[in-house]
Amino acid sequence: MCGIFGIYSKKKLNSEDINLANRAKKFLNHRGPDDFNLFQDEKNNLILCHSRLSIIDLSKKNSQPRKEKNNVLVFNGEIYNFKELKKNHLRDSVFETNGDTEVLLKMWIKYGPKCIDYFDGMYAFALWDNENLFLVTDFFGEKPLFIFENKEKILFSSEAKIFIEIFKSD
Repeated sequence: MCGIFGIYSKKKLNSEDINLANRAKKFLNHRGPDDFNLFQDEKNNLILCHSRLSIIDLSKKNSQPRKEKNNVLVFNGEIYNFKELKKNHLRDSVFETNGDTEVLLKMWIKYGPKCIDYFDGMYAFALWDNENLFLVTDFFGEKPLFIFENKEKILFSSEAKIFIEIFKSD
């Protein structure tokens, strides 16, 4: 179980947004105490955070956010058939890891949003392709993704309670 959190703002990111992302780390730590990283794109007003619980590939190379070409991914869940996808759909790809995160991202690069038609698993992920933010969950919502939106920004997280916690005054 990992944790993801993100901010996509219609205005320029500010210190409050950075503080919010850092506070998210505190509240997602129980979901993934092994690592916490964030990706910040000031030009596009985006922050993606990932709290990692290492299960399949324990190496640091499998940390997230994962970047390839113009794509950035934060992912919570498991793609059960990632080895078959790697063998049957990504034979010509070069891999740095032995995990499902890299397979998910390469499948997205190859097939776009239709890649989820090939997935057997439970997952929630956010993917930024340098133009669009995609928020995706598995068909049954086994790995939920909660979204808060107002006039200025969209926040999303693996946990709903984070929205209450991060807006509490210290």
